[in-house]
Amino acid sequence: MNVNYLSTKYTIEELIELIHTKISNHFNEYKIISFVIMVVKLLIFLK
Repeated sequence: MNVNYLSTKYTIEELIELIHTKISNHFNEYKIISFVIMVVKLLIFLK
């Protein structure tokens, strides 16, 4: 029972890690996109 609990816990931690990584990747993409939009707006404003 204890071993079963540990393996389940490990799997859940892996899953959380995977989800966290995916969210981080999406967040980074969002930051890059918003940065590009900001730069474009700034260039348009300066013209």
